[in-house]
Amino acid sequence: DREGAGWRQAVFRPAFAVEVGELQALILRDSLGHHMRPLVAGNWKMNGLASSLGELSRLKEALAARAPAYDVLVCPPVTLLARAVDAAAGAFAVGAQDCHALPGGAYTGDISAEMLRDSGASFVIVGHSECRQLHGERDGDVAAKAGAAWRAGLTAIICIGESEAQ
Repeated sequence: DREGAGWRQAVFRPAFAVEVGELQALILRDSLGHHMRPLVAGNWKMNGLASSLGELSRLKEALAARAPAYDVLVCPPVTLLARAVDAAAGAFAVGAQDCHALPGGAYTGDISAEMLRDSGASFVIVGHSECRQLHGERDGDVAAKAGAAWRAGLTAIICIGESEAQ
């Protein structure tokens, strides 16, 4: 994904990269120098139907068979969010792909961070490159969405938002 590196909070800074199987994971340190577990996240984007939830059962089985040295997060479409939380049953985290900056209002089709939290999400990704390019989302909009996530008790993953060409 060409979204850029999304970190759990803006106060964390990269420390060093290590090999995790075929994956280059980034080990992070918090502002006090403590190591954090890497986070491997999968964003389904506008893909997946209820029939796709079987993939989560297979993921849960694979994680139970071999405990990874990293945390796992799956971000399905919002239509599958609550069912994905049930399927994960705590074996991995489930997050949302975006949120609105406000807690409620007349914003047809949008979803607030509070609604996502109520559905069982623990993360939300904001600042996607396509949202910036296709919907005119700016840094201030992304900051407001990140603030909304934190207000609702979600961890915000903030995409840098570069295009594939960049």
